[in-house]
This record gives sequence, structure tokens and C-alpha cells, in this order.
Amino acid sequence: MADLFDHLLVSCPNGGGLFLLHQGEAIKLDALDTTGLDIREDRVVRAIQPSTLVVLDGPPIELPGESAGIDDLHDALIDGGSYFVISTQGNEVVKFDFGGVEQRRWTFPGAQDAWHINCLARWNDRLVFSAFADKPEHRAYKDPPFDVGFVQDLETGERPITGLFQPHSLMADGERLLLANSGESEIRAYDRSGGLLRKRTLGGYTRGLALREGVLYVGLSKSRNINTEKMSGAAVVALDATTWEEILVAADRVKLPRATVQALAKSG
Repeated sequence: MADLFDHLLVSCPNGGGLFLLHQGEAIKLDALDTTGLDIREDRVVRAIQPSTLVVLDGPPIELPGESAGIDDLHDALIDGGSYFVISTQGNEVVKFDFGGVEQRRWTFPGAQDAWHINCLARWNDRLVFSAFADKPEHRAYKDPPFDVGFVQDLETGERPITGLFQPHSLMADGERLLLANSGESEIRAYDRSGGLLRKRTLGGYTRGLALREGVLYVGLSKSRNINTEKMSGAAVVALDATTWEEILVAADRVKLPRATVQALAKSG
């Protein structure tokens, strides 16, 4: 188990911070409420609640939300020579260069946090994001119907995947797109045209995915939105990436001292 749960970073908001999974244990690195986290070779981008973006690519760059016009950050993505951040409060996705200069901003309609845009991925040469709903009112996604979440192409506005319940954690796996259908405690896989290939239900609020050497790691959280009373806190589960069967019994999952997982990333 020590080797299986090794060299993974886990970001946690709501009084959490950044944890390193090492030899089967969760080591707390700091207490900064972290939502988005992306690592590509020697580049790191980290979104810290509520509104600070940190970029490590040579000398560190810190973008305070007030000056950068970003708030309630939920994800960050490195993409070529740029990085993207989701500013959930403003229904926005913002693109910066690695000097911290804004290059482009996509603003979607509605009141503040009407869509709850939350995660980004590069999938088959398109940049896509997940959102809970496109209702016009502030946080109206908390009211039924709930299965109105979707995945949308940032550039074209096309929605290849719809009918989701609080989707998160988009991740490309070849031509497939993996995601957490969090409100149903599921993980799902879709083909390149948005057709559902498979799904699996797990015992918690699914959020945070990482793939490494044939293992699919999934973060499970307690949630205020769905019934997760069987969970005393957050955990990371290891599944066989081919079968989606849990590699170890539930008792061997790595437990975290916080109730919420936001993202997973490979640290090495």
C-alpha cells in the first residue's frame, strides 16, 4: 500500500491545505486552502481560495484576485505557454501568460456564481470546462432540477456532455474524457463525441482524479449537498484503471484529516 499511495498531491479547501501522500500516509505541507492545482514538468500553478493565483515557472509569481479581477477560484490549468484559471464568482475563465499578463477573458451570463464553473481540461484539441447549470440566478443550481450540469467547449460553446449532477475533475485519458459526476457519487468515462462509455458509483462525493501507471486515483469527500453520512472524513481511493475495481479494501484507503478533497496531482 505504501508504494501505491506515494507521490500524490492532494489539495483541500475549507480549512484544509496541501497534502503529500507518502508511503501510504497524508503529510500536510501547508494550510493554504487550495482548489486548483496543475503540475507539468517543472511548472506549477496553484489556485488558493478565495482569490490568489500562484505560478511557479522560474521566479514565483503571485496574482492577487483584486488586481487580477478573479474571485472564488476553483481550478487552474497549464496549457502550452499559458495558464487558465476559473473565476467562479464571475462565471469566468481567464487566460494569462506566464508573466501574469491577462491574454483573454471569457465571461458567461447570469448573476454571480450562476453557473458554478469549476474545472478545466484539454480534451482532443479542445479546451472544455464543467459547470453545474446555466440558470440565471445566483447559486440557483442549489434548487431542482439538479441533473442540469454539463461539459462545454470554451471556444465554440458546444456542450458534448449534458445531464450531469454537480460535475467536477475533468481529465483526458487518450480520446476519452473522465470526470466526477459528484452529485451522484460517480466517476464516468465518455468517448470523444460525448457518448457515455461507463460509470461507477463510489461511497462519497467524488472529486479529484489522477492517473498513474495503470492506477486511477479518486478523491472522496463528505458533502453538505448529498448524503455521505457513512464517511467520517475525506479519503483517496485507488482503482485499477482498466477494470475500475478498487485495488485495496476500503479499510486501506488513505484517509485525510479534512472533510473535503478538491484536486489530485502527481508529484513525481
